[in-house]
Amino acid sequence: MDFSDLPLHDGLVKTISINWSGKSVEIFLDCFLKPNQNAQPCILTFSGISSVNVPMTAPWGESNSINTARVQKNIFKIELQSGDILQLKAETFGFDTIGL
Repeated sequence: MDFSDLPLHDGLVKTISINWSGKSVEIFLDCFLKPNQNAQPCILTFSGISSVNVPMTAPWGESNSINTARVQKNIFKIELQSGDILQLKAETFGFDTIGL
């Protein structure tokens, strides 16, 4: 699955975990996998991390909802509805549901 095809829009960022020695990041989310259903717990993982930027300035107001997600040349950008942009430089990504 392409990164742009993931059901991230309107998903809620819950927790971000960085494994320094493992050069990986886990983002725990609640995502809307199917229309007209409640959000489900999911995990977005990144491996081969060389850079992570997680601003929390909320220029558009407080929100942990995802607006857009895109990737270009191994730089993954997740724009929150707060206006913050999470940026990760990674070799690979993964996405999975939790407990379903």
